[in-house]
Amino acid sequence: MTVPDHAVGRVVGDLARRRTRIRRTESRGPVQELVADAPLAEMIGYATALRNMTAGRAVFTVEPTGYRPVAGRA
Repeated sequence: MTVPDHAVGRVVGDLARRRTRIRRTESRGPVQELVADAPLAEMIGYATALRNMTAGRAVFTVEPTGYRPVAGRA
């Protein structure tokens, strides 16, 4: 995802709340590029949340990377 510098802290905090693991960050001028792994269930409705946190200036994409067992399930 690409996030304006002024909103990175807010976005990273929200991602942590959504059980996301940030793999990489890279500065690209006035924006930061974040690469992260997140449970798909936590990303439902994320476009609206991200738009609200960044005044519509952030962009993100979702692509599956694999499957993991759900904690507490057999």
